[in-house]
Amino acid sequence: MPYQFATPSIVFALLVTMSGLLAATPMQARELPLETFGMISHGMSEAEVMSRTGQPDQRVDQWQPTQLNQTLISYQYIWVGESGKNEWTTTITFSAKTNKVIDLSRERR
Repeated sequence: MPYQFATPSIVFALLVTMSGLLAATPMQARELPLETFGMISHGMSEAEVMSRTGQPDQRVDQWQPTQLNQTLISYQYIWVGESGKNEWTTTITFSAKTNKVIDLSRERR
């Protein structure tokens, strides 16, 4: 009996379903440790930051309207500490043009 491979439409439907399940899975919010925060500095690339910190809890894009469309000017990676545990919330802002760190902040909420 010959093997029958899935058609491209079945594979596509399966991938869309799986990606929807992954996107719906909530990430556990976590505080970025002070030691890790201390290893981040202005001018670092996004890849350097990600190798030290791992995935952020949240990404926020900041857009600037123009006459023809919108331009992404910066984006932020945010680690949300729990306020009930007196944890720190860390925000790292990157330039969209250079993908380099342009601002770092850490505060209790």
